Amino acid sequence: MAVPSLSSLAYNKVNSSIDILPLSSFPLGPVLSNKFFKSHCPIQSPPSKNLVEYISKVLTLTHANLMGTEMTQQIVSMFNSQRYLLSLSLGYFKNLEEYHMDFDSRADYKKYKVKSKPGDEKKASHRKEIRYVIDIAALLNCMISQESRQTLTHLNLSPEPSGPADHGSDEQFADGWAQQVGEMLPALTSLVIRQRILSPNEFQSITEFFPKLQKLDLTNTCLESLSGISNLKDLKTLHIGCLKFASVKEFKDLFELTELRNLSFEATWTCLCCRFGNGIQMYLKSGRTLPKLETVDFSMNKIDEKAVRRFIAAHPTLKSVSICKTGIEKVAFPGVEVFNSNGLGELVKSLRYYTNLENLNMMDAIVEGIHEELKKIERRQNFNPMPSISVIYLGRRPEPVERVVPDYPARRNCLIALNAVVEKFNFLRRIMENSSGACQLLLSLTPTKNFPVADRMMLVDHMVNYVIWFLRRHPASISGVKVPWKILLWLTHCSTIIPTMDPHGIANVAALALQTILRTTTEDSHIQEVLEVFCLLRFHYNSKSDAFSVIDFPKLVEKLEVLAELMPPEDFDDWPWMVQGQATEILYLVKNSLSK
Repeated sequence: MAVPSLSSLAYNKVNSSIDILPLSSFPLGPVLSNKFFKSHCPIQSPPSKNLVEYISKVLTLTHANLMGTEMTQQIVSMFNSQRYLLSLSLGYFKNLEEYHMDFDSRADYKKYKVKSKPGDEKKASHRKEIRYVIDIAALLNCMISQESRQTLTHLNLSPEPSGPADHGSDEQFADGWAQQVGEMLPALTSLVIRQRILSPNEFQSITEFFPKLQKLDLTNTCLESLSGISNLKDLKTLHIGCLKFASVKEFKDLFELTELRNLSFEATWTCLCCRFGNGIQMYLKSGRTLPKLETVDFSMNKIDEKAVRRFIAAHPTLKSVSICKTGIEKVAFPGVEVFNSNGLGELVKSLRYYTNLENLNMMDAIVEGIHEELKKIERRQNFNPMPSISVIYLGRRPEPVERVVPDYPARRNCLIALNAVVEKFNFLRRIMENSSGACQLLLSLTPTKNFPVADRMMLVDHMVNYVIWFLRRHPASISGVKVPWKILLWLTHCSTIIPTMDPHGIANVAALALQTILRTTTEDSHIQEVLEVFCLLRFHYNSKSDAFSVIDFPKLVEKLEVLAELMPPEDFDDWPWMVQGQATEILYLVKNSLSK
């Protein structure tokens, strides 16, 4: 049996009981602080009083990622006490009315004046817009302490990956922001402004006031010239996907970056039209090369194999090339590692690559690609190639031929890669949704014994954390936790999982099941998975233990009584008949424990 460490038990206790535990008088170290903070992201608005107190007075953060968080002044202010920030990623700004500015503060407002209605979800929209103008310099001035301004090295001002939908990219920054932020954060070496409209003047300010930059992401920023980028002498990684240049002249300063190692033309897939930026064509047309280039990324661009080979031939220092979602079939380039999206094995390899790079846009795209690939495998596996006519064999019956040969090693590697992504980025909605869907398919398509117990245990932890996160964010619904509970049910049915879990962990899963039951309505027919998980773990139920201290038992009894008496609707083809029996069994168990 795995025995949890003391620090792990302490972390789980604080994390699960943040709203009822008294404030600690001792600050937590950076490792536990970062882990604790990440588990509460995206931060719910308004944040609980205890969470604000913990972030302000107990946590010692070095990395804070607020992507997906609807930021408020309360959230902004509680970070000012942090003195050792190294990395900061911001969320959505539309609720920060204190930092909204007039449209006159953008000289290019008329060019990008908003035409769509507020709240519209734009799909495949190629037109950049300015709906909100944010004083980002004033916001950062309030948010980042004097000490952290000297230590912060990474700043991400981009919206979270949102797939085909376009969220947050209509929030732009007031003119003059680059100079003010550059002077405020002298140690910055990495700046990500993907999907923000960047004016020529602001770009020039970036090249002047961020002299230490080693990484710069300009993807889909509407920039039309790279003139001045040669000032960033230390730049080693540059993203210029989706940009359109009028001539090679606007591109020539790129080749003065003699230390550049990584160049990405990778497009953002929120904008189909912008995938046809002409950066690749301008690069090849120039006839020039970067002498120390080691990696290049053409992902999600319209490019043919001939152009890729031409690029590789011109760069003998190249070590890897990415061609994910370009339509190029499996190819090999001698001496160069290739990352593509053709088949499950290649998708998993690419996911590992982008996870190490922490490239959120491509991780989002590849995880969804894995989910779709597993759906294809499921359709092929369910297809019956045998004829319906009976055949009588006079001799020896031939061995049946399996139409699809499962690649179990690839599926094992897939689960490992998905676990790694979720471990780092479980606060990103699309990453969790597509990872959960992919894991569900992996478990349904593959005998469980093919996945090591340690990987299954890690998946249990991730799904439990996802359920906790969802219930915290959506107290009136359980619709978003259907897939995680299906995975937990699948894993709980496996006899090798429960014996390897510590009793405290099993009790937490059982308590989480009861919390989920408390949120159900009569329309939640998929509650069966939750009820069944609890029934499998019922021997670990103890109403007096700490794990169940957060359960409102009178309300739970009422809810179970309703479920036990619930009759199926008129259209009951898919009605889970076991719900009544399971609810009755749990009701008896709960009432019996409370009467003692």
